[in-house]
Amino acid sequence: MPFAGELGLYTSNDGCGQIIESIGCTIPKELQGDATANFRELSPENYSELNSLDYLFVMDFQGAADTLKQDPTFQSLDVVKENRVIFLFENVGTAMSIPNPLTIPWAVENIDKAIS
Repeated sequence: MPFAGELGLYTSNDGCGQIIESIGCTIPKELQGDATANFRELSPENYSELNSLDYLFVMDFQGAADTLKQDPTFQSLDVVKENRVIFLFENVGTAMSIPNPLTIPWAVENIDKAIS
C-alpha cells in the first residue's frame, strides 16, 4: 500500500497478509519486519527487496496506486517489469483488513480475478 512516499507492507500479523498467505503465497521473513507489527514501511531506496517476491499485491487505497505507477524507482523493479504486480481495488483491501466469514471468500474471489 503506497503512502507518504513509502510503501506499507502488510505482514502475516495483519488480516491482509493472512489472506495472501491463505491463497498459497509466502511473505518472506526479510519483508516481515518486527515480528509483532501488522505492517512495515519500505522506503524507495529499499524497494529492490520486493524483487524476491513471486507476486506483489498492491492495494489501491484512495487512488495511491496511480502515484506508484508513476514512480520511476518502482517502475525499475524486476517484479514490475516482469508483470508480477497485482493491483487490488480499495474495497478488496478493505475486505482483507477485516477478515470474517463474509469478507474472506469475497476477497479471495476478487484476488483470483485480479491474478487471472
